[in-house]
Amino acid sequence: MTTFRATAGASRLAEPVAAGREAAAQALRHNPEAKLAIVFAAVSLDQARVLQGVREVLGDREIFGSSSFGEIGPAGYQVDSVVVMLWAGEFKFVTGVEPYGGSPRRAAFRVANSCLRKLEGERFDLAMVFCASDEGHGTEVLETIKEVIGEAATVFGGGSGVRPEREETFGPSFQWVGERVVQGGVALMLLTLESKTLKLATTVSHGLQPISNPMTVTRAKGHFVYEVNGENVFTFYEKYLGRPIEEVGTLVRTYPFLVKVNGHEATLPRVPVYIDRANGRIGFFPTASMEGQTVSLAHFTRNEIVRACRESAYNAKVALGDHRPRVMLAVSCGARQMFLGNRVSEEAETLYDVFGRDVPVAGLYSAAEIAPLKELGAATDKAVLGAPPCAHLVGETFCLLVIGDSSAEPRVPELASGGSRPAADSSEAPDRALEALSQENLRLRSQIEQSESLLDVREQVLLKINRENIEVSNELRAVNLSLSEMNQRNLRLHRIIRQYTPRTTWNKAGKLAIEERLEIPDESADMAYLFLDVKGFTSFSETHTPEEVVRSLNEIFQPVTDLLYEHSGDVNKFIGDAIFATFDLPEDAVRAALAICRRVRELDTPFQVRIGVHMGRAVLGNVGSDLRRDNTLIGDAVNLAQRLESNATPGGLTISREVHDSVIGQLKLAGNFREIQVKGKAAPIEVFDVDPGGSEA
Repeated sequence: MTTFRATAGASRLAEPVAAGREAAAQALRHNPEAKLAIVFAAVSLDQARVLQGVREVLGDREIFGSSSFGEIGPAGYQVDSVVVMLWAGEFKFVTGVEPYGGSPRRAAFRVANSCLRKLEGERFDLAMVFCASDEGHGTEVLETIKEVIGEAATVFGGGSGVRPEREETFGPSFQWVGERVVQGGVALMLLTLESKTLKLATTVSHGLQPISNPMTVTRAKGHFVYEVNGENVFTFYEKYLGRPIEEVGTLVRTYPFLVKVNGHEATLPRVPVYIDRANGRIGFFPTASMEGQTVSLAHFTRNEIVRACRESAYNAKVALGDHRPRVMLAVSCGARQMFLGNRVSEEAETLYDVFGRDVPVAGLYSAAEIAPLKELGAATDKAVLGAPPCAHLVGETFCLLVIGDSSAEPRVPELASGGSRPAADSSEAPDRALEALSQENLRLRSQIEQSESLLDVREQVLLKINRENIEVSNELRAVNLSLSEMNQRNLRLHRIIRQYTPRTTWNKAGKLAIEERLEIPDESADMAYLFLDVKGFTSFSETHTPEEVVRSLNEIFQPVTDLLYEHSGDVNKFIGDAIFATFDLPEDAVRAALAICRRVRELDTPFQVRIGVHMGRAVLGNVGSDLRRDNTLIGDAVNLAQRLESNATPGGLTISREVHDSVIGQLKLAGNFREIQVKGKAAPIEVFDVDPGGSEA
């Protein structure tokens, strides 16, 4: 008996029983010692009747299989077909199947425990799983099976093909074991390679290319995403698609998110499947939690899909090393089938290109894929201890399982594998009508190839543009980040400088910046001027620490400054324990002074203030040098205001005759006139000492 032998057959007969018979007979013809049949049948066919036909040919041989969207067999890619693969050789296996019956987790638990009991404690190398994966059940089933059987073996399989009912909903899927076909359940096979010359290799690839910058899922509940980068997920998608998602239909599934697998360099797709406009959310498949995930929007090109398939096949071949490939099992996503269109056969052809047509292949287009994730070409050798990489349920990928045999001799291609036909007798003259039809077919094929070539070029151009846009976007993002940081620094600098600059000067500087000028022009100003001094603070500062001095001064200056600005004033300077402020109107200056006197009396402070107010014309000009300037007020009116402050009584306010006469019609002032002699004036001047307690502002 050979160490390992596989053959495959396929049928596209419309009648299910006949299709099952034909596919099984083709596979059995050159593999009569086979003990295991793996069957993939189009979901459009009556599965029980297909099984009936297969069973009529194979007798009591074990049958393990699944419904499918499309099939891969000896003749390559087909639809509405049945593929039967037979295995013979030095291996043993146990199988089980359970319908969900309302609890996928319970069904997975039961079938896994049942298979383990049948093994009676013996090891196994491969766990093959096919299950109903809709509504998130696939992830739940896979995780339950791994909990029961452990992760010491390769786990491979997929979500069984389902019968579409409407655009976004699906009907049942089917799983086969023995004489049973269940609807919406899980089928499990645990397989042990008894020969040390046998090796398993698995690979996973997708070929998706990112078309956006990395983003964060900022709001999600489980696999339902609400926001990406703080933006509603519908708004985000429609910004890229340029139209409502509902108009795109199922093609939106060709624009999945790419996420990094924890602990791996690989990225895997999360496919938008459940469109819930009413609740502003999109459900992604597989049903892993998306909250906080870093994702990129991705898209296929058909060249990249085929390239990824080829890369997967090459890596599997490399992983086998000196083990000659004996059989291939392929599981590819139904979304890839849809997107590849009339190029879908290239995935199967790629496998033949890499491994040769003498290596039998069977596969299906599935609702999901199950395979180990580590690195491409990860191999599991039964003779090497240690767990293989952990299996995941994935979507929009191409997964490949290859069994190799180091003792195998090169195979001779067999007609019985179902992919070849006898050559026609060269002596037969072709019918002219058939020849004309053949020529027309060649012409149409040439036109299709030209169209496909143009489409490929367009896809590559668009992909290149997308990549360049991403690069430019990344550069702009970095520049914008730098500009944002600079802007924040400038805002902080502005806030700091503004605290140390009179508002009048600040506002003028802002206008000059807009006008692209650098110097505030000199001008004359007709204003009211207020000087305030804290009486007794000089001696206080000589006997206290700097911290105490500053704190005590600010306890007065804080409310004083607030009152000055509340009355439309502007602090021109803080001069030690004094303040110089300006007002456009003298009545505002007097009102502010009265409010300050009353407020300071209410403070718990040993200090008093003296205030002087005068009005008149002064020069507002730039003094200093090119290195340091001050835009300040110069003139006799300013000097006189300071002289009035020094002549005021502590806790009181002294104003000039000019101020008194200007405001007396608006304010009720209590106090007395007197004459004082001030420095710089030959004659005495008349002033009015205001009683803050008896005055009404």
